[in-house]
Amino acid sequence: MLVHMVDAKPRDLIEISRGIYNHWAIYIGGEEVVNFAPPNGDIAWKSPKEQVKREKIWEVVGNDSFKINNLLDNKYQPRERDIIVKEACSMVGLKMPYSIVKYNCEHFVTELRYGIPESRQDKW
Repeated sequence: MLVHMVDAKPRDLIEISRGIYNHWAIYIGGEEVVNFAPPNGDIAWKSPKEQVKREKIWEVVGNDSFKINNLLDNKYQPRERDIIVKEACSMVGLKMPYSIVKYNCEHFVTELRYGIPESRQDKW
């Protein structure tokens, strides 16, 4: 898995295929990502509070496939790398409401990268 990460740069969005849904994380360097998800990576429609976590990329990806996907670069200007990484790291440990429709892992990472929370998964 680490061979694929050679191309990842801090502030890149990582899309992880979980079968019926995709999980998203933001790469911060040093083979680490910051992500926001329900406990144990289970899919949840709504949860009162979930924690922002900083983890090694392979702990988040596991055996699933993944890719770098800065999906909104053609729509929005990405924010500065140092600002994104600092903000992502400062959020680690925070507990926030999670909703598959209103604010999920994709909203979380797009808000960090572009300053605008957006998700294709909320179109379900």
